[in-house]
Parts: sequence; C-alpha cells; structure tokens
Amino acid sequence: MSRVVWGSAAGMLLAIAVAAGQETVARPGAVNFIEGQVALEGQPLAAGSLEGTEVGAGQTLSTGQGNAEVLLTPGAFLRLGDHSAIKMLSQSAADPRVELVRGEASLEVVQLGAGRLEVLDGQEHARIERAGIYEFHAGQPSVAVIAGKARIEENDRSVELGKGRELTWNGDAAGDAAKSAAHERTGDGSLYAWSQERSQAAADASVNTAQVLVACNPDNWHGPDWYWNPFLGAWAFLPENYSLSGPYGDMFFSARFYHEYAAADNHSQGYWTAAE
Repeated sequence: MSRVVWGSAAGMLLAIAVAAGQETVARPGAVNFIEGQVALEGQPLAAGSLEGTEVGAGQTLSTGQGNAEVLLTPGAFLRLGDHSAIKMLSQSAADPRVELVRGEASLEVVQLGAGRLEVLDGQEHARIERAGIYEFHAGQPSVAVIAGKARIEENDRSVELGKGRELTWNGDAAGDAAKSAAHERTGDGSLYAWSQERSQAAADASVNTAQVLVACNPDNWHGPDWYWNPFLGAWAFLPENYSLSGPYGDMFFSARFYHEYAAADNHSQGYWTAAE
C-alpha cells in the first residue's frame, strides 16, 4: 500500500506552513478525534470542530455511546471506549498525568519522549517505560501490557509488567502479574479494534503532513512533535527518526525523511510517494 500527498495546491501548503511557522503545539490533554457521544465537563463536543479543544488540568472528558482520542506526550495517544471517563491531573509536558475515572482506555505510545508519562487507575499508578500498547480498566481495576513495558506502583508495592502481562488490583492485594496473557482480551475488544483503526489514520496523517511540510520548507520541521494539519482538522505526530514503526505496525515518517528522499530522487514538490 502506498500513501501519496494530496497534490501541491498552494493554499493547502501555505496553511500548513503557516501553522508550522507559528510553532503551534498541542499540550497534553488535546482532544484529537471523537465519535458518538463525547462531553468535556458535561458539555457535548461536536466532531469536526475540535481545534483548540483540550482537557485542562482538573477537567473531565467522558463518553456515552462513543469514543475519544486524547493526546499526551508527542507520540502518545490515549483512547476511550464507550461509557468511560478520564480526568486530566497534569498538563505538564514533562510530567503529564491522567486518571481513568470509569470504563476503559487504551494507550498507544509510538515514541516515548524524555518526559514522564503516567496513567492512574484506581489506587495504582502506571508509569510507561517503553513504546507499546496498554489497556486500562477502571471497574476491576487492571492494567494490561499488550506490547511495551510499564512499572505499576500502589502504596509501597511496585511491579514491572512486560509484554503479555496483566495486573489486577483487589483492594490492597495485587493479582498474579505472570498468569494472564493480555493479548487474549484483544480478540473481541471493540476499543482495541477502534484504536488500531485510529493508529492507521494517525500514520496516514503523519505521512501526509510530513510531505506537505517539506514541500513548503524543510525548516518547518522543528523536531519530534505534534503538527497541526488544518485540512484533516487534527494533529499529526512526526517522530524523531526518519521512519518509525508504531506498535500496531503502522509507519510514521518525519519531515527529514522526505527532505532527503526528495533531494536524492529529485521529485517535484508535493508529489512523491512513500511505500510501506
């Protein structure tokens, strides 16, 4: 499968270039995509009008029959299932913290930055230590590592979870982290399937945005970060690496990749292709 940038329309290129030049950044808590019933502090949100919408510190984002995608550190996507809610505890770029209040959430980490990334689920604190896929369930509560590594802390207890491990807390007692295979819960999990779908869309946004940025000016790329794409009405993640495979297998590309690719093959602005 190949992904091709949308032509070289001057207006499109200019709009994304202006957004990059203004160094607009997405803070942790930015709402990037929604489907169905989603509310911020009890006020319904509408799909397609999310620019500038964020879950501020102390605020709650909730879903009814719907899903939501919230950005944390660059490369980290937190996704909510039906009838779920999160509370943003800290929007600090160096130490973003979010609490799962009810329901379920899936965290995809394409690239883990230098900052600390932490999700609270009941009394347990999950500190993410590696790129991967993580599931959180407030009702149990439990943390499952589909891929990656996390350190789970609760009171004076600390447990390290690797790929395929799950930890369930019952009061002050933790279940056996070694006994459950986390991948088994993904087979019929609608949130897992939706997150996988969203990962592909995020990778497409990364590819297209990277190409357009370079078509305007390679200097628009200022490092691994979120880049606003006004034509998608969403933020795109551009990694530090030239290309990077996310935990679902989707490819993300930086503007540096396209700059060197275009220069080497002498492609015209706005028309080159990246093949998976």
